[in-house]
Amino acid sequence: MIAGFDDALIRVPVISSLTETKEGRTAFSIGTLAAVTLAVVFAYLLSHLIDALSFAHLISASFIYLLAFLLYFDLLTPKVLIRKEEKIMAVVKKPKRKFISLVGVGFIVSFATLIDDIIVLIPLYLENASFTKVTLGIYLAAILQIIVAIFFAGKISRLSFKKEISVISLVILAFLVLLRVI
Repeated sequence: MIAGFDDALIRVPVISSLTETKEGRTAFSIGTLAAVTLAVVFAYLLSHLIDALSFAHLISASFIYLLAFLLYFDLLTPKVLIRKEEKIMAVVKKPKRKFISLVGVGFIVSFATLIDDIIVLIPLYLENASFTKVTLGIYLAAILQIIVAIFFAGKISRLSFKKEISVISLVILAFLVLLRVI
């Protein structure tokens, strides 16, 4: 949830258009869950590589601090997604949109914003963590984020200090990983 806050902010314009109908909400949710599945697979595999190294928690915390730094200085904004937003919105606003294309848009938009979250998910799988419990927690957080994004997209977009909230959350998360709380 913490790491996905900045992603929800980027997806708000697409979410607002895509989720005007029940079909759109369902398609967006399926696309997002498919993107989360791919991110979980990558995080799990990368965690095994990092876990084999000494001081895995230090490496993971360093990656999260780097992520916070990049986010704060706008060096990580998915420019490809922002540049292609008009094309995505054109597909979304077509009157005869097909369900599968809506799922595809949900997947693309979600995965483009989830790439950085893979770094945050890696520490969750370190040190013999329970794959089932961690993965279930990730999916529950993703579902909660989908619900919040769908029903509160307008309110989220009006929040002040969105970037600062995301950065502070990542710094706290990295500190917890460093202390091996997470």
